[in-house]
Amino acid sequence: MFKSAAITNNEIDAGEIGSFVHTGEYLTLEPNRRIKLTFKAGNVDLDHYSNEFIEATFRPQNESQTELIFVNGWDGQGIDDESEEGQALRQAWSGWRSALEKLF
Repeated sequence: MFKSAAITNNEIDAGEIGSFVHTGEYLTLEPNRRIKLTFKAGNVDLDHYSNEFIEATFRPQNESQTELIFVNGWDGQGIDDESEEGQALRQAWSGWRSALEKLF
């Protein structure tokens, strides 16, 4: 397992909504297995998002398919899916998922 302290900084154009800057620090890089990094969206610094992270785990299924398990977690309370914040979060991750599908 390789651990790194490299910082990532990505700007995403969300069309009418605007653009967002995401920053994070790689916590774990396990080639072909797992990536975990801290995650901060823009200037959001809310207590209920403390220690936010994203983690992608890759599990080979057969010779031509790999299962991707994607987790967005944090310390604190969850978000109500029906709230305005929950709907915005769902929409944002839907955009990321669509972008990933285009790559693969």
